[in-house]
Amino acid sequence: MNNPIKSFFCAQVVIDVDRRYALVVYRPFPLRIAKSKSLKQIFENSCSERHLEMLEYLQKFIESYSGMPKIAQLWLTELAHNSMKNLYHADEQFLDFFKRNKEKLKDAFVFLMGDHGPRTDGIESVPLGRYETNNPLLIVTVPERYRTREIHNEMRKKAYQLMTPLDLHATLMDIVKLQPRRNFSDISYRNMQPLSKGSSLLREWRGERNCRSLPIAPQYCLCHYDKTVISDEELREELGRFLVKHLNKELERAGLSSTCYEQEYDYVSWRYCEISKEINIRKLCVST
Repeated sequence: MNNPIKSFFCAQVVIDVDRRYALVVYRPFPLRIAKSKSLKQIFENSCSERHLEMLEYLQKFIESYSGMPKIAQLWLTELAHNSMKNLYHADEQFLDFFKRNKEKLKDAFVFLMGDHGPRTDGIESVPLGRYETNNPLLIVTVPERYRTREIHNEMRKKAYQLMTPLDLHATLMDIVKLQPRRNFSDISYRNMQPLSKGSSLLREWRGERNCRSLPIAPQYCLCHYDKTVISDEELREELGRFLVKHLNKELERAGLSSTCYEQEYDYVSWRYCEISKEINIRKLCVST
């Protein structure tokens, strides 16, 4: 893509009984601005802000297609991506948007979230800041008529549990594909495959939820474990060679040996063990 995505809006709406839908996107507008020096200058020097223009576009979508099922995704990237300093002045603007649409959104599932926490302005230089970088905001509201049902209680139970984007995907699949058949009353555990690899927030969960049982890469893990640095050079190399050997076996098992180079051990760039009472995780970063 030649132009970076500065803001993103995509929406679908069912338009007839045959389940055909219309697709609504915002992308043509920033593309047109990017191709015109005069338009770009006008927008950059105006008093308007990109997130306000996106909210206005979302407002028009909310007010359109009355009585038809619809879903919208709004991704605002310019407000606070490169700095937190410009974020807080928008509080009143978002508050006004949600107040104006209170009645319209009372029958909707609303997900307000970030894809990651703050990464700038020195926040990442302290331990708690680095933790928050991997702990993005997530606020979910359910339709008003379901707030006395068990699906709402299930969501409240999960407020302090570890979850992943796959779980949000599973929740969306549950909302669209499964729960309507049961009038949004089914909280029983369900393996969401093949619809999704995650676990729906509306249902009971099973098993442990930690960085070993969930698809969370070590660098994004929020779990706190005691760390022990591996200082034994021979042990470091032995672990590194074992990891490379295991990786080659996995590539072979997946039928990728003919398309991937065979990995060879070079060196271990960083290493430590994380130990807890529940699980024992060893982390290595190996160059091949």
